[in-house]
Amino acid sequence: CISRVHGIINSVGKYIMTLDPDDLLYPNSAELSYNSAIELDADVVEFKVFVINSRFGSNVWFHCSSNSTKGNEPILSEYQRLNIEVLNWNLWSRIIKRTVYMKAIKLMLPFIQYKNICNSEDMTHFGAIFIFMKNFFCMDFFAYIYYYSTAEINNKPAYMSRYQQS
Repeated sequence: CISRVHGIINSVGKYIMTLDPDDLLYPNSAELSYNSAIELDADVVEFKVFVINSRFGSNVWFHCSSNSTKGNEPILSEYQRLNIEVLNWNLWSRIIKRTVYMKAIKLMLPFIQYKNICNSEDMTHFGAIFIFMKNFFCMDFFAYIYYYSTAEINNKPAYMSRYQQS
């Protein structure tokens, strides 16, 4: 939705990490993600996500689906083919350099302004980000918890105590 765009435009930090109402960050994960991005001078850092999904009867750890790269060509190629199995297009598992995100918004804005886009908004954002990023890194740490349904959202405190990162 356009509210995310307004948030990005009005941000002041060097990196941006989005958080939706159905998600949680592990303790210290924002700091760990930021420090990793700074150390690597990364445009985008992707990290592991824990998906809480009782609907399918199990909780699944998801790892980065793309390999680290010093260029955007392999990732753009997968994105252009919409190869969702190889490419994770969600915003919720990444920290993104603000300058890269701002270029992406400048590209997207004429197409999304005055439109109510709330489904697959991540794909629109990350497609534009893919065009401008050069340094993408996949990190081997858990930073994010995604709650798949309302039942899990209502149980956040119980899940947090059960799945604390060690």
